[in-house]
Amino acid sequence: MVGGAAKGVFSAVANITSSLGAGLSSVLDKDYQQRRRQHLRGSVGEHRSGLSGIKAGVSGVVEGLSGLVLDPVRGAREGGVSGFVGGVGKGLLGVLVKSAVGVVDIAAGTFASLRNFAVAQRAVAQQRLPRFFPPDGRLLPYDPVSAEVSLE
Repeated sequence: MVGGAAKGVFSAVANITSSLGAGLSSVLDKDYQQRRRQHLRGSVGEHRSGLSGIKAGVSGVVEGLSGLVLDPVRGAREGGVSGFVGGVGKGLLGVLVKSAVGVVDIAAGTFASLRNFAVAQRAVAQQRLPRFFPPDGRLLPYDPVSAEVSLE
């Protein structure tokens, strides 16, 4: 029961943080949104462990910081001084929003992995019947027929 409650809580928080990250990233360019989605997809192993969210988060933070330098340079190439000023604004906005999206993606990945851990901790089903012990208390090799007869 505790596993089910934990799964529900972690799922809810993971979904809320994922939605928050998607909403924040919607103010950014389409290329960034597509790269973010690709990082979030990740491989099956990454997705189950929550690593895809962590990778997307780290990528967002790094991309935001690198945009602080690269966006003004791109802007200057394309539009001269006014392009440089626009690039500085875009870089500042990018470092704030992409870093925020990155932190939210890291949180979403962390809660997704906690959810997956809670799901994996389910009780193990009984594989065989309990061992039969004769009246004298000797330990005999396991015998499924004796185990079944001892339950009757």
